[in-house]
Amino acid sequence: MGNYSTAVGILKALGEGIESKFNERLDKAISLNDDIDLAGPLLAKGRYFYELPWPKRDLDKSKESLEKALKKHPENLRAWLYLADTQLKDGDAKKAKESIDKALNGSGAYDPPETKRVKALARPPPTRSPTN
Repeated sequence: MGNYSTAVGILKALGEGIESKFNERLDKAISLNDDIDLAGPLLAKGRYFYELPWPKRDLDKSKESLEKALKKHPENLRAWLYLADTQLKDGDAKKAKESIDKALNGSGAYDPPETKRVKALARPPPTRSPTN
């Protein structure tokens, strides 16, 4: 559903009722087992609230869901990365820096390929030197 929304545009997908279908399934997954896949359903819900366009975006709900995921699985580096994005968008650069540092410095023994992806996303882009 997320890929479909990206392809057709979030506003069009919301207008088609994709939001309720997505939330029904995600809420069901959370009610059945929010701990599966390192709290994946909570992570998805947190990112969902972050990615919604204004006025539907809810950074408080995003933080709440991501913090719940991290309480269960503090080793989840993607959760730290997403929390940093939410904190930064909410204007809390200090907490965002702390969260991004946890994403960059955390152990990825649980999933080395995922760790590599997350750490690449968490690093600032390289600066380009001007050419003559």
